[in-house]
Amino acid sequence: KLETLRSKEAWLQVEGQENSKGFKRIEDKLRIVARTYEVDKFKLHILEIEKIMSLILGLSYRLIPVENALYNMEWNGVDERYDLERKRDKLVDQLEEAKLLWCSIDKRTGV
Repeated sequence: KLETLRSKEAWLQVEGQENSKGFKRIEDKLRIVARTYEVDKFKLHILEIEKIMSLILGLSYRLIPVENALYNMEWNGVDERYDLERKRDKLVDQLEEAKLLWCSIDKRTGV
């Protein structure tokens, strides 16, 4: 399972690099036809999306082992199970907040 996560992470890194190259090409073309503040808005939007995606991926990766431990009953005693459930609930809440932020960014920029 860890190997699967690592291969997906490597794939995401490659995809991220490809996207960055594509965004750079768009930015270069945009500089020719757009005003400076419009190019800056585009760059800010891309930066915000990259940060939100990083946050969502990080939270998701932290959530997986907690859910696996709960599902596979890898806990000793009620207290440990309660702690895992609290941790899972907190991560789920944070993940939902990050998704709401992403939607907010998309709405603000008209995407």
